[in-house]
Amino acid sequence: MHVAAFSADAPAEDILVYLTPIADSVLSPSGTTGLLPSRKMDIVGLYAGANLTATPTTPTLVRAQPSAPTFIQVITPAIQPLSPTAAPDSDPPLQLLTDHPLPLPAGEALTVQVEVSALLSTVAAVVFLREKFEPLPPGPMYTLRGVASATTPTSRSWTQIAITWAQQLPAGRCAIAWIQYIAPTGTAAPIAARLVLPDQVLRPGALAQPLVSSLPNRQMQDGVFGLLGTFESFAMPTVEVLQIGAAPTATGEIHLGLIRLTDAAGRPCRCS
Repeated sequence: MHVAAFSADAPAEDILVYLTPIADSVLSPSGTTGLLPSRKMDIVGLYAGANLTATPTTPTLVRAQPSAPTFIQVITPAIQPLSPTAAPDSDPPLQLLTDHPLPLPAGEALTVQVEVSALLSTVAAVVFLREKFEPLPPGPMYTLRGVASATTPTSRSWTQIAITWAQQLPAGRCAIAWIQYIAPTGTAAPIAARLVLPDQVLRPGALAQPLVSSLPNRQMQDGVFGLLGTFESFAMPTVEVLQIGAAPTATGEIHLGLIRLTDAAGRPCRCS
């Protein structure tokens, strides 16, 4: 799975406008509005929200839609449900398409358009893509906690942050089942985090949540995206975060759902 994002400040109201893509390490830029996959991918999840500073009495985000030439041959899809805030909150609404993904052919630009009903809204959209579905392996699942050191992420850019993992893993290989990103909002708006794995091009991730006590999107921890990636314990994943708005020094947490696959000798782990 791979996470990509788009955003805009104060888009014109009552008309469809394009969001600006966040520079991506996997998807190439296409003009000023699109991201271009070099190979076929499927859209399996979508998030869109508006209004950075307060929950409005009426939604400022009227509609949001991803677009690609293949889509408009049939019908331009809509993102539903929409979030009332740009920064994800507790149990953020996520449109899941894992059973009926939208195909994104290689070489077709992906764009996101939105319509807002009020000026001065900040809009963010997150797209979850995959190349193929791999089921989770069997075995016990453990949660590994990591704490972000003091870092100042660059606004509207995937920024690597330093993570101190709470425990050293036993030698061997682990599978990643889910990711959880906790980051206090303050004057910033944390949007998402994603992992950089040594042997994997795609960067799987998750929407942010403001507090440890707030709920992540529940479906993201049910294995609906399948296997997110694997890594050796001597080469831990690094973490990139995305936020919009002001960029103060950020602290946060990353939690990983892990299934141990092999021991130090590469033998299948008998952990059950």
